[in-house]
Amino acid sequence: MHENPSRFTSSRRLAGWIVVLAASVLTGCGGSGVKLVSVEGDVFLDGKPVQGGQVTFIPDAGQANPPSFRVFGNIDRQGHYRVESDHGKGAPVGAYRVAVRPPMPTADMPKDLEPIPPIYQDENRTPLKVVVSEGAPAHAYDLQLKK
Repeated sequence: MHENPSRFTSSRRLAGWIVVLAASVLTGCGGSGVKLVSVEGDVFLDGKPVQGGQVTFIPDAGQANPPSFRVFGNIDRQGHYRVESDHGKGAPVGAYRVAVRPPMPTADMPKDLEPIPPIYQDENRTPLKVVVSEGAPAHAYDLQLKK
């Protein structure tokens, strides 16, 4: 007794499509099902670009409809950052507190690097706040720090 090869191939093809469809449904858009908005900006300390470090956007629970997770961005040598998370590039719409941390020490680090004041490094005390929204204008997420 021989099986019909075309029936076997059709069944395998159908099973493959079911797996692909199930994976698509389970992962959703951006992996989390949450819409992410592109967020980038520049970090300044007393008007000069911060030369390295990291920004952390912490959902502001004191505001209505806070985002559901944190996002992070590395600050480059020109003071520019772009946020992302395990869910993808960008951040969910909503209100955040922002912490700014210095870069990890390295051998090629500039010797005249200005230290980030401690208040900006503390997630609970940082005075920096941003509201992420769709269609924000250029420089909407620039961060101004003072000594």
